[in-house]
Amino acid sequence: MLKDVSNLVFKVEASNLLIKALKLFESRKFDAILLDLNLPDSMGIDTVSKTLEDIRDTPIIILTGLNEEKIAISSVKMGIQDYLVKDHFDSVLLARSIQYAIERKQMETNLKESEKRYKDLIETSSMGLLEIDLINKNIEYINPKLLKIFGYKRTELNNASILYKTIFPEDIKEILESHVEKKIEFRVITKNGKIKWLSGNRLHHYNENGEITALRLWLMDITEKKELEEIKNNLVTRFSHEFKTPLISIKGFADFLLTVHNKNLDDKTISFLKKIKDGGNRLKELVNSFIESSQLDNALTKLKLHQENLTDLIKTGLEEMQGLINLRDHTINLDIHDQLIASVDKEKIYSVITNLLLNAINYTPKGGKIWIQSIVNEGSIIVSVKDNGIGLDDIDKKQLFKPFGKIERYGKGWDIVSEGMGMGLYLSKEIMNLHGGKIGAESKGRNKGTTFYFSFPIVTN
Repeated sequence: MLKDVSNLVFKVEASNLLIKALKLFESRKFDAILLDLNLPDSMGIDTVSKTLEDIRDTPIIILTGLNEEKIAISSVKMGIQDYLVKDHFDSVLLARSIQYAIERKQMETNLKESEKRYKDLIETSSMGLLEIDLINKNIEYINPKLLKIFGYKRTELNNASILYKTIFPEDIKEILESHVEKKIEFRVITKNGKIKWLSGNRLHHYNENGEITALRLWLMDITEKKELEEIKNNLVTRFSHEFKTPLISIKGFADFLLTVHNKNLDDKTISFLKKIKDGGNRLKELVNSFIESSQLDNALTKLKLHQENLTDLIKTGLEEMQGLINLRDHTINLDIHDQLIASVDKEKIYSVITNLLLNAINYTPKGGKIWIQSIVNEGSIIVSVKDNGIGLDDIDKKQLFKPFGKIERYGKGWDIVSEGMGMGLYLSKEIMNLHGGKIGAESKGRNKGTTFYFSFPIVTN
């Protein structure tokens, strides 16, 4: 039959006994096997079992009679590639079956090799891996790295209930019960009672109904990093205390002289004292910005989320800055919705709003125009602050939201206010990241104005 197939050449070797056929494989390699279930030295399903026991890498096609189809189907489940019913196939079908069997076996071999490489990578990975069956509350897999971090043996972590005891109680709900895939940090108690910090990503597995059935965590030990952060934060706290104490004294005495002894001072002395007071206020703002940026950078800031009307926050910011707006002789165009409800930390988002407003007011020459607009688009609130000020070039845009990314404006001949240490926009971006929102800036170039914008998911009842 195979000789009748055009464009293909088959070299066939036959054996009437299974034992002789298996011996051929000791010294030779074949691409495929056509196996009759009933041979003089082996019958039925035993023929399949014996062949698979000795030969695993070569695809096998069973040749069977009509009354043996059930055995043939069982054989396929055991690892046989295909079966053909005798007297019910021609040369073309036979050739096609052999070709498909060879290709499927090769794909199967490649898949197994890939799985083995993947397993080897996981087993030797420097990151911990944990897979939990949420339906049966079982730990499906935990790799050696994570076992070493926990200090347990694999047999000691046989179900998720033990894991619940290992994770800090305050962190369990967020880690194991949240439906959001995101980067996570949490604490665990090792077998010897030591507290460790883990960080990584949480991924979900879903069934056909879209229900979460399993959880995968990629984790790494960040305990040492957290300890260093704590040392750093203690230094920042100590620095702020030590620095603020003499600063309060300087500002206090300047205020005292200006208030109580104002009449006894000449104009020049009063001018100097006002500069001391202004310098003290500016230094206070710089210290506060430094402390807040350190807290944000180390994820120490905990958000207090409530549904707030951003419109009210924007209007409050404008009211507080009205004196500065008048001083700069700017025109404000306000075009926002009456209700812009978002789930935010009120104080922190207010600082974002005031940062963007101050940026527009300060970097727009006197007599400028500022537009504040809101858009509700595809479930998001977008607020923009646009000015006709000095604008941004490509270099400015790259450093705009970086720490200490202050853009030098002195000596350019612009009538602007250039203060601060370049932390305002960086802090604003970090705050928006904590909220899961976005912030950005657009400008067509120097002296063509700038538009800053931020966005949140809209809250609907």
